Amino acid sequence: LARIDSTTVSAAAGDLAAALRRAASLLAQTDLEHREIHLISDAQRSAFPGDGPLAVDALPVLLFDGRPAAPPNLRALGWPLVGGGLPPLAAQRTDVVVDVRAWGEAAADTAGSPVRVFAGGRIRAVGAARPGTQAVLGVGPFPAGPLTGWVETDADALAVDDRRYFALEVRPPPAVRITGPAPLFLQEAVDVLVDAGRMRRAEGAAAADVVFAVAGRGAPATGAVIFVPARDPALLPALNGALQRRGVGWRLEAAASAGARTVSDAPGLPPSLADVRVVEAYRLVAPAGAGPESGRVLARLDDGSPWVVAGLDEAGPWMLLASPLDAGSSNLPVSAAMIPFVEWAAAGFRSDAGGAASLAAGEPLPTPPGATAVRDPAGTVHAVDGTLGLVGTREAGIYEVLQGDRVVAVRAVNAPEQESDPAPVDAERLAARLAPAPLSVTADSARWARTVFVARRGREVWRVLVALALVLLVAESLLAAAGREARGRDGDTADA
Repeated sequence: LARIDSTTVSAAAGDLAAALRRAASLLAQTDLEHREIHLISDAQRSAFPGDGPLAVDALPVLLFDGRPAAPPNLRALGWPLVGGGLPPLAAQRTDVVVDVRAWGEAAADTAGSPVRVFAGGRIRAVGAARPGTQAVLGVGPFPAGPLTGWVETDADALAVDDRRYFALEVRPPPAVRITGPAPLFLQEAVDVLVDAGRMRRAEGAAAADVVFAVAGRGAPATGAVIFVPARDPALLPALNGALQRRGVGWRLEAAASAGARTVSDAPGLPPSLADVRVVEAYRLVAPAGAGPESGRVLARLDDGSPWVVAGLDEAGPWMLLASPLDAGSSNLPVSAAMIPFVEWAAAGFRSDAGGAASLAAGEPLPTPPGATAVRDPAGTVHAVDGTLGLVGTREAGIYEVLQGDRVVAVRAVNAPEQESDPAPVDAERLAARLAPAPLSVTADSARWARTVFVARRGREVWRVLVALALVLLVAESLLAAAGREARGRDGDTADA
């Protein structure tokens, strides 16, 4: 129990439901006669996701929760969003937006919760926001290059959600080039962004930071490229050929019309694309044996089919769309989301570009090709091979990806938002999910020690043993007394 008491917690979310199922699976592979599962935890409610039964093969479950009651959480911040999900431009101001939540006495504070933004090693903005609202704080301008920082509020007893980190790349306006039969709406979106100073037109192929290769025409061998299909399916072979030459394993196939669908799962795209309606889309086909290195799906339609995929290899970043950028294929080109989408794509379509998609503590940290190590917030350096990345991210903070001694990328890691609720699981509800497996819950270490392996030990026999010992002592005393009395009578007879 001393080692258990000295165990420290991480900022990651737990999944005790999965842990129980895994424990039952491991025990099922043994030939032990008596088996039971011991769970030592504060049994946080969020660690038991879902409402379905927890199949543990009717094995007894003993839950020991010896920690004191969790302190009240007065206030919390959501994950920060910088620049509306787009990286800030050099020499221009940008906004940091964060959700503010509060409970108890803090929720009744009419002055609101204080919010501070630290970036580039110093405080950049101070404000306040009432619970249930968003704090919007202007920061900058910053020079081009990596920028790390955090948003914080006054700390309470549960401090893991009182500071939220961000890491992003401040960039100059990217130079963009469109090759192939350019759609009208794509050209107009680029014109608007150029006029606003958020983008530049590349004078030639070598000067382009990113290329929109329509139908695959003019796709560069290296550098950032967005493959945009044409409306005419006769041009698909040319596009697939360009993908193959670039080393991209994905390809497009003509598909029968499936009717209007919406973009329902787009964790890697700007929030404004969440409700885009798609009428026509080609089928995105993954390469055989596709792994993380072959690219990842950034958006899916509501029928589960991929709509946008992207990847990063030694030649540079690439992205592939399933729909042409014309009004007949989707409402994206004629919606307010078109310009943010084009800017996001030209910025390198990095999911962490605006600090919107920082990793949750506990998730693996992907690393670019050539990475050799990752430095965690505590300064510990972990060796990586550049393909699998860092498996565990226990603590919230800024992680630096290294290539030798050089920092090649930074990532922000934050505690999952569900960790803001420390409430324990309801014991009766947990017992119902475990049924027919019996559940025993205790917070007393002595009782827990007596309960361990009840099935193996059976009934406790120490009371019986003590009783037998007392009987033996009494019998021994009686026999000894009887012996003394008999010797006394023999002595009296001899005297007579």
